Amino acid sequence: MVLNSARDFREDGLIPEPYPTIDQVAVNEQQRATRWYGGQILALFAASALGIADWHAGGLDLSPALSLLAFLAAFYYWSRLRAKHPQTLWFESRAAAEAIKGLVWRYSIRSRPFDGEAYAPEADEQFLDEISEIFEIYRGLGVIDAEAQPAITAEMTHLRGQGLAVRREVYLRERVRAQRVWYVGKADAYDNKSTVWSLATLAAICFGLALALLQIFGALHLHALGTFATIGAAITAWTQLKQFRPLAAAYRVAAKELEQIENRLSRLDPAEPGAEELWSRLAREAESTLAKEQAVWRARSDRRI
Repeated sequence: MVLNSARDFREDGLIPEPYPTIDQVAVNEQQRATRWYGGQILALFAASALGIADWHAGGLDLSPALSLLAFLAAFYYWSRLRAKHPQTLWFESRAAAEAIKGLVWRYSIRSRPFDGEAYAPEADEQFLDEISEIFEIYRGLGVIDAEAQPAITAEMTHLRGQGLAVRREVYLRERVRAQRVWYVGKADAYDNKSTVWSLATLAAICFGLALALLQIFGALHLHALGTFATIGAAITAWTQLKQFRPLAAAYRVAAKELEQIENRLSRLDPAEPGAEELWSRLAREAESTLAKEQAVWRARSDRRI
């Protein structure tokens, strides 16, 4: 099928393998890392809570045994994290996926350094060289399969062959606007989650203070201060893992930068002299903004668990 309308192009049909596979790996590893970290934190909390209970059966104190089981569960999750490194695989996979996507878009819309004519053997060669370097880097890290080979697909060639008006509309809709909306949505979600977890920390602190005062004046004999301290520490560890506030701030900055670039791209007149040159430069700026996220993922992946 020959694609010659902006409506015919969608990002999920443009970005070839191994991007979809790597993207799914990143999602799976993120879920696994979150599940195992959450399990470890909950198990440690359970061990603390069970330690203050007074459960007996047949003359035996069951509380230490139950706490022991909780500590064993925490050790299991800790060992899984150390053995499988899901967080590292998550970050590496996400960085690889974003690197591939960025190159494909730049080639397909004729952005620097792949600008020029629709049919440009030198641009093809440069694209294959650069994406091959990405493949080699992430093969060495075990993210990209050894048999995967870079290629220029028919969809990429079709979009590259379209006029500037079509390429601009597709890029604005499928790349810039879609990414900006995603950034704003994630920033809002992370701000909300940060607020919720901050209130949970405050609640743990207030309950702990209240229990401490009650014990000081002899009004309560339940020794639960350690449990509330553990709750506060667990929430702090969880929020540090998820990085709600820093990520929300970073996403809002990126969204604002993309909004400014989108406005400039929208004002560009495809019919004016030098439009292709200006388009190439502005599109490169947009991709540079998006590449900042890739740099963040790459930096975070260097922090081994």
